[in-house]
Amino acid sequence: MLCGDTTITREKNTVRTLSIILAAIVLGGCAVGRTASYADASLNLPGATVSSIAIAVGVQDQRPYVLSGNKPEKFVGLQRGGFGNPFDVNTTSGGPLATEVRDSLVKALKAKGYNAMPVALDKGDAGEAARRKLGEARAKRAALVVFREWKSDTMMNTDIHYDLTLTVFDERGSVLATNTLKGSDNMGSLGMVSPEENITKAFARKLEQLFDDPKVTRALAG
Repeated sequence: MLCGDTTITREKNTVRTLSIILAAIVLGGCAVGRTASYADASLNLPGATVSSIAIAVGVQDQRPYVLSGNKPEKFVGLQRGGFGNPFDVNTTSGGPLATEVRDSLVKALKAKGYNAMPVALDKGDAGEAARRKLGEARAKRAALVVFREWKSDTMMNTDIHYDLTLTVFDERGSVLATNTLKGSDNMGSLGMVSPEENITKAFARKLEQLFDDPKVTRALAG
């Protein structure tokens, strides 16, 4: 009986081990090649007043690992396989995250009645270079969003890490208002099938918080 029990135990352990390995392989397969569309993020900018004022909009990627070239500008996060091994999540378009975010902001501001216009900024533009490019648009106001951190990290649960700053300038390049959000949020389990949709929604909420500030609203109102 003892030999039989030992054999059964070994078989159970073997099955359990094979199940774990199979699950890890399946999860690893699910983690490869994931993308997220930030250009389609639905933004409702609370506190923005309907106005025809012209606003130049620029978004700049200042994430250290992007500036160093360790990650591409299309990088938005990590999806981990069954053994915790990380795979990059990139923008669906394959374009820079900053471009997708800028286009979402322009669309949202236009929906509020602003005459919003996109301004292309390079990741290597220093602060003064970015301000100069925004000023060349000859708009009454300029809104610059800089993100020094944005990435999601998903395995069983999802964490988002963010460091976002909004600065509003007048037509002379003087700073009228700033607002910063920085932190890490645990979003819990979003599942392995399509967590990216909820992650992009979370990013949209962060952008809304940046703009939902009395001094920002007054500055944009002109």
